[in-house]
Amino acid sequence: MANTVVVILLLISLVVTAVLGAYTLLRCDSRKSAPFITLLVCAFMYTLGYLLQTIAGTAERVSIAFPVTFIGAAYIASAYLYFVAEYCEVRIRKWIAVPLISVPFIYILLVWTTETHGLIIASYEYITETPVWYLAIKKGPLYYLLHIQAAVCAFAMYALMIPRLKSSNQKYRANLILLMVGCAFIVLMDIFFLLKITPYGINLVHSSVTVIILMLYYCIMRYNLIDITPIASEMALGSVRDAFILIDQNNRFLRANDAACTLFPRLKEIEKGSPISQIEEWPAELTPGDGKETVAFSMGNDKYYTASVNIITSKKSKSLGCIIIIQDITETVRMTKKLEEIAYTDSLTGIYNRRHFVNLTATQFERSKRTNAEVYIVLFDVDHFKRVNDTYGHPVGDEVLKIVVNRVNSAVRPYDLFGRYGGEEFILSVPDIDEEGIACYMERLRLAICESKVSVGGVDLAVTASFGASRLTPENGVVSAIKAADEALYTAKKTGRNKAVLSSSEMLTQIDNKI
Repeated sequence: MANTVVVILLLISLVVTAVLGAYTLLRCDSRKSAPFITLLVCAFMYTLGYLLQTIAGTAERVSIAFPVTFIGAAYIASAYLYFVAEYCEVRIRKWIAVPLISVPFIYILLVWTTETHGLIIASYEYITETPVWYLAIKKGPLYYLLHIQAAVCAFAMYALMIPRLKSSNQKYRANLILLMVGCAFIVLMDIFFLLKITPYGINLVHSSVTVIILMLYYCIMRYNLIDITPIASEMALGSVRDAFILIDQNNRFLRANDAACTLFPRLKEIEKGSPISQIEEWPAELTPGDGKETVAFSMGNDKYYTASVNIITSKKSKSLGCIIIIQDITETVRMTKKLEEIAYTDSLTGIYNRRHFVNLTATQFERSKRTNAEVYIVLFDVDHFKRVNDTYGHPVGDEVLKIVVNRVNSAVRPYDLFGRYGGEEFILSVPDIDEEGIACYMERLRLAICESKVSVGGVDLAVTASFGASRLTPENGVVSAIKAADEALYTAKKTGRNKAVLSSSEMLTQIDNKI
C-alpha cells in the first residue's frame, strides 16, 4: 500500500513537471525560459528514474531504471544554479560552465559503468520486503562527488542572491527569498537521504524539486519573471533617471521604475495587470500604435516630455507588450523657447524684431487673400527721440521706448502684429480693417502714446509719435507697402509731427515705380 502511495506521488510529480514544461514552451517565447525548461527536464528525468526504480519489482529491471535516475539527479544542482544566474542576469563564465556540465556527465558515465570499477556504487541490493521498495546502496569512493558539487552550486547561488536582497524592491525580494528557501530545502532533503533519516531509503529530493518548481512557476506567471524583468534589471531600472513603464499587449500595467512612479503617482497604487487607463493623467500620446516610435507631450506646470514607445515582439512576431521610456525635456524646451525669443524678438522691448515681423506679415497677408480681407501696414516714429538720448542719456531713452511699446500693446488687438523696425521706429500689421478704420486705429495709438507724460528717473517727458499707413494689395506686396507707409510717415513728420497720414493710391504708384 505504501509503495502504491509513493508511486502515485511520483506520477503526480511527473505530470506536473511535464505540464509546466509544455506550458512554458508554448506560452513563454523567450530566451529566459531556457533555464527553467532545463530545470524541468532534470526534475522530470530524476522523478522518472526514481519511479522506474520503485515499480521495477526485480533486480534486473532496477539495473535499467537506476542509470535513468542519475541523468536528472546529476544535473539538478547545475540547472538550478543556471536558473538563478539567469534570474540575476549574471553570465556564467566558461571556466565555471565547463565543470557544471562535465562533472555531472562524468558522474553519469561512472554510474553506468559502476559494475566494472565500483567507484560510485560498490554494490546495491533491491529490497522488496518492506512497504516501500528501494535500493540499499553500498557507496564507492567517489559516491559523494555529486553531493559535493551540489553543495558548491548551493554556495554559488547564495553568493549571487544575498547581495541583491537589500537593493531589490519588496516583490523581487520575496522571489529571491523563495529561491533561497528552495535551494536550502533541496540541500536539506539531500542531507536527510545521506544520513538515512527518511524511512526505507526514500529520497525526497525529487519531490522537493517538484514543489519548488511549482512555487517558482507561480512567481514566473505572477510577475512575468521569464519574459520581462528579473532582479538585475530591477536594480538597473532603479538607477535610471528616465521613466520606464512596461505594459502588456492589452495595455495593462506590468512594471514601472521609481522615476515613472514620481511622474505618475497613481502607478504606486494600481496592481499589476490593471488597465493603464486607470491613471487619470495618462497622456493619450502614449497609447501604442502601429509605427509609433517617438512622441512628445506636455503636462501641468509647463512640463514637457518626449517618450519612445517600443513594441516588444516574440520570434514569431507576436506582440508581447510595450516598453515606454519617458525623458523630461522641460529644460531643453525652455532653452529652445528662449533661443527662439532671442531670434524672433527685440531684446529691449520684447516685441517682434524686423525680420520676424516681415515673415509673419507675409504669412498673414497670404491668409487674408483667401478671405478677401484687407491688411494695413502702420509705421510710427517717436518724435524728437534723438533729443531725449542727447539730453538724458541712452538708459532714459531705452526706458521711454519700453513705455511707448507698453502703451501701444495695450491699445492694439490680440491678432495685430507689432514689431520694432529700427531705432525709435516701430511697425504694425493690421488685418481685417478698412480705410476709415485704420485712420481711427492710428489716432487711438497716437493718443495712447501722448495722452500723459512719461516718468523716467524722476523726469517727466512729453512724448509724441508720428504715424504713416499703407494698404497691402496683391499688386504692391509687403516690401512695397512698407515703403509706402514709410513715405506717409515722412509726410506726417514733415508737416508737423504728432499726426497720422494714410498713403494715397498715387503715392503707392510712385513707390512701385521706384522699386
